[in-house]
Amino acid sequence: METVECTHCNESYRVKPCKVKQTKYCSKECHTESQKRRVTLVCEYCEDQYEVKQSHSKASRFCSRVCKDTHKRERPNPTVPCSWCGESLERRRYDIEHYENQFCDEQCMGKWRSRNIVGEEHPQWKDGTYAQFGDNWFWMRRKIRERDEVCQICREDGSSHMLDVHHIVPRREFDMVENSNTPYNLVLLCRSCHKRVEHGSIPCPHPTIQSRSVADKIDRFLRLFRVGLDGFEPSASAL
Repeated sequence: METVECTHCNESYRVKPCKVKQTKYCSKECHTESQKRRVTLVCEYCEDQYEVKQSHSKASRFCSRVCKDTHKRERPNPTVPCSWCGESLERRRYDIEHYENQFCDEQCMGKWRSRNIVGEEHPQWKDGTYAQFGDNWFWMRRKIRERDEVCQICREDGSSHMLDVHHIVPRREFDMVENSNTPYNLVLLCRSCHKRVEHGSIPCPHPTIQSRSVADKIDRFLRLFRVGLDGFEPSASAL
């Protein structure tokens, strides 16, 4: 047995060596009394003194909920500049402490993310090598929108969700980025379905084209790419 000192009454008592690090009190009564120990603090709003449990002293700032709520109402929120346009914004201290950037609205946030969260900074970055879509992208994207008209998964027409043109085989797989912009490799998806396809939660559909011969070419295009045929680079202008 070893002798230790009670942290409440300071009396010595004996315990087994294996319990020396586990025990603090000589009895249950001392343990109960220690939990009732209270300390005196000063309220940050009304400056009156009040008592709280010692275990709550570090987190306590006000003597009552009324003082706490009144303090929050009367204390103005700080102003910070919008991270995109620089306009002054009033934000909660919690938001300023926990979020590095503040924005006026979703438009400012979207513009900032489009410029700053790209390449390796993007959460979906997969060691890609091309930052551009190629010279033929804008023309081909317009053609795909005219061809598909609606999301090829949920048939969304763009009234509820934005429509994106998705690359079935990623651009980084091509030696020339322009060759990824073929009708075989592009399909129209709504923003919601596009995210699900990118994360692999649902399969990506093939482009919907009426001609059977063109559909066969699409299947062959994807099949050859998946088996990794050396030197296979389909023409960007082929339909």
